[in-house]
This record gives sequence, structure tokens and C-alpha cells, in this order.
Amino acid sequence: MASISIDVSAIVREVRSLVTEIKNERTAEKEKAKAAQMLVYRSLSLHPALDRMHPPTGMLADVDWYTELRFSFTSGIFRKLGQNEHFRRMALLGDTGTRARIMMLLLWIIGHRLAEDSVAKLLSTAMGDAIRRDGNLDLEAELVSLDSVKRVLTSLQKMIKTKIPLPPDRNPFQGRDYNITDEDLALPRSELWGYELPEEQQYEYNIRRNPVLLLRPLSGKIIIPETKLTMLIIQWAACNFGLGKKVYSAQDIDHEAFWNADPPLSTNQDDDGDDDHISDWSSSSSKDSFAFEAHAGVGDPPYESMWEDEPMEDWVHSRFCSAYGVHAWAHQSFVRVLLFNSFSASQTLPTSSHISKAVHVANQLSCRLPMDILQYAEQFIVARSLLVWRETYADKPWKPEFRVLPPEERGLLVIFVDALRWDEAQSWIDVEHPSVFGDVREFLMNPLRYCQDSPDILALPRLASQYTPSGINVLPELDSDICICGECPAISSQLPASLESFRHQYFSITSFRPQDCNALARTWEPMISAAEEWLEDLVSRVECQFTLFHVVARP
Repeated sequence: MASISIDVSAIVREVRSLVTEIKNERTAEKEKAKAAQMLVYRSLSLHPALDRMHPPTGMLADVDWYTELRFSFTSGIFRKLGQNEHFRRMALLGDTGTRARIMMLLLWIIGHRLAEDSVAKLLSTAMGDAIRRDGNLDLEAELVSLDSVKRVLTSLQKMIKTKIPLPPDRNPFQGRDYNITDEDLALPRSELWGYELPEEQQYEYNIRRNPVLLLRPLSGKIIIPETKLTMLIIQWAACNFGLGKKVYSAQDIDHEAFWNADPPLSTNQDDDGDDDHISDWSSSSSKDSFAFEAHAGVGDPPYESMWEDEPMEDWVHSRFCSAYGVHAWAHQSFVRVLLFNSFSASQTLPTSSHISKAVHVANQLSCRLPMDILQYAEQFIVARSLLVWRETYADKPWKPEFRVLPPEERGLLVIFVDALRWDEAQSWIDVEHPSVFGDVREFLMNPLRYCQDSPDILALPRLASQYTPSGINVLPELDSDICICGECPAISSQLPASLESFRHQYFSITSFRPQDCNALARTWEPMISAAEEWLEDLVSRVECQFTLFHVVARP
């Protein structure tokens, strides 16, 4: 791995200099606060776990993990993360800041669902491990005694408890398979092969009891997750940070790895139809674990990028007005909010009568109330609507099949855009939404994932220039029974359907799969062979007897 080289001694000297500056009575409080922040950031960049991170297998196997992550903080899935106050300031520290941000993001994911006192202990222990890496025990004692440093750690502690500013489909705690109510559910021992090992090699692990374990090397033992939450964190640490290794048998154990962990193997659901069977949860969670990988080298879907970069009404016009007959009312945000409120209470998309009434109400209110009052009302209505939806229809969830919805109804989904924007702004809390809420967002941002051959979708301006009905090819479906590594179904499910994107990823995916698992290659090989035969029939060699370009005589 081409990691970032740092001068540990130089950073330690900078930390000592910052300690001196903070202790100086003549230093202004504002400067002390700034120095304390830089001190904490530089300390985190020294954490030894950073030196043991490796690029994940699969999609990210052939990229520079640190460079890729550093670039992504200014675009793509890390765009909102880069807007965080601490992450913005870390960005000023160059390579040191990059390492600090990687460490901080990992701490955020590990500590997010822990109690506040556990988060505080996680932060202080992580910083202590970083400073102690070269035996700086006296420096560690100085740091923990500084009030200004304690305030920075308190700020980071509060940040870790807020919602992680990543898109829902790439956020471990907002995926469709994450359920806050069963995160502490015990994993069935029958699905954990680690219990077959001698007892002295087993390390039963609960993230709540010892969160710092994943940040320290563990040799001679296999981590056996006890709860769903623990398994989720292990999956993310291994897949998206390349820290440690998931092993599926005793033969897979790597004694050189940072740690080895036993994630449950995904199997078919029991015949009794128990939806809470942990195999199903672990399999789908594995798909979330590859959230970063599935988009490597592909870039954001066009409407995801536009959502982040351009005004809301421009996005609405391109995504909806250009393909559906909604232009007359879809640009009135208050109309959209009123219709979303109606939907939340009835679980039915609006009729033309509902739309007419909403337009009338919005027009009347806009004549009588100032804009700032209307905007405040919109926020209140959205929040109230989500609450009503969650409480009223918890047992009767709305499950739309976007692919089979009539085009007119797909156009009516514009009523969700204000609720999605409101949700993204609520960075200080975890809002528990109906599970389909994330599906709607994914459909709005990446409609081709659900409707690959629908004329209304293919006609959207941001897609029409890239895809045509004749250019859409569907990848063959993976037979999960032939996979022995447990990761192939997750990778396959996250791949884009378009072969225009797939062709760039084929080599890196197949080249870096485990040698004993060729499920993906076996699935795709017939398609690749057919494409090669088609190309051979299409292309012919042309030999010309004449000079196509005049030869210019040179003096």
C-alpha cells in the first residue's frame, strides 16, 4: 500500500510546541482553543492503527486508499463530511490532516451508538495510544491535564453522537437493513464458526464493552461478534478501512493481520420464514459494508451530483419536469410539502384533485404570509408528516415497486424532495424513518438502478446523453450458492447495471478476489465471451492499396 509517509518525531515536536503555547499565560483564549484543536488533530494522525490499514479487496484494491479518501472529502460521498467544522480544519494540515480525518471517521463509526461516557473513553484512549506510540508518557500526561484539550475532546464526543453526514445508502446507521431496536440482539452461536476453535483462541466481543479493541492489534485469538451492532462495525472496519481481516474458516486466519474476526456466513432463510434470522441480516449488512467499494471508479449518479451542487428547483426541473407533466405545480415548495403531508397520513400518492387543492392553499397563503414564515411552516409540516407516517403506519409499511409504477406515479414522487432535504439538514440527531424512505431517495438519485428500460427514465436529461434503450445491458445474476468467500453477493448487488461502467471495473474485481472463490468470474464469463464474439463478427480488417494522405515532399 502506498500510504502517507509522516515524520513522527516532527509531529511530536509540533505537539509539544502547542502544549507550550497553551500553557503560556499570555496566549489569548481564542489562540489557546485553536492550538488545542491542532494538538488533538495532530495527535490522532499518529495513531498506529493508521499504519496497518490496507486497501479493501474488490473495487478499491487497485487504488491508493489514502489518496482516494483525501480526494473524496471534497467531492462525492464525502462531500458533506468535508463540511463538518472539525474535518474542515483537519484539511488545513495536509497529509497529517488526511490521516487525522481517516482516524476521526473511524472513531465516529465505532462510537456513534455508544453511551456518552464510552465515547469519551474511546477518544481519550485513542489519543493516548497515538501519543504513546514512541514512549511519550510524559507528553500524554500533559495533554490530558489541559482544560482546552478537554474542551476539544468534549466537542468531538458530541460530534460522534450526531448523525454521520454521509448519504443514507452509504451510512452504516441509515441503511435499509439497520434497525436501532435490535442492534443489541445476540448472534446465534450456530452461525459463528469461531466457536469451533479452542476456547483459548476465542475472543467474544461486544463493541459496547470494549470499543477500543478494533484499534489495537490482537494476535492469537479470533474476534467473535456477540451482537448485530458489533458485527456491523467489524464489517465496516474491515471492508471500508482495510483494518483487520474477516475470516470464514480456520484456514483463512492471517497471523500477520491487525486482527481476525468471524463474521457469520450468509445462508438462506429458514423455512419457517423468520425475518429476524441473523443470516439474512448479516448478508444484507455485508452489502452495506461495500458501500464505498461499489462506487469506486464510477462516480456519483448524475442526479446525486446535481442534488449536491445545484439549486433545488434546477434539480426538480431536470429530474421531474422534463419527463412528467408536473411543471405547473412542482416548483412550488409549499405545494410539495402539503402533498407530502397528505401522503404521510394516507400512504397514497396525490390525485389531481389533491394537487389542485394544495395549489389553491399555497397560493392563498403566499399572498398573506411573508416568505420566512412559509419556510418555517414547511419545516414544521415535514417534521410532523414524518412523525405521523412512522407512528401510524409502522405495521403497514408502504412498499412501492418503482419498476412497475406507472410513469405518472413515478413523477409524483417529487413530493418527497423537501422531506429528503430536511432530513439531510438534521445533522444533530438520528431520525428514525420508515425503511422505504431511503429507497425513495435512492430511486430519485439513481433511477436506473430500478428502471433500466423505462422510456420516462431514459429520457431524463442527465441520463439521455449517457444511456439509450439499445445501450442498456443487464449483468447476469450471481448464483450465491457457488460463492465460498461470502463477499461476492454484496459486490454483485452494488454494481451498476450499465456495462459502460462495468467494463472499467471487471479487471480489478476479478483480479483481486480470493483465489479459491471464482463465483463472479464464472457468472460473468459467458457474457464476456458473447461480447467478444459479437465484436469479432462486427469488426473486419480493411487493407487499402492507395495512399490516403498526400505525401508532402520535404526539401
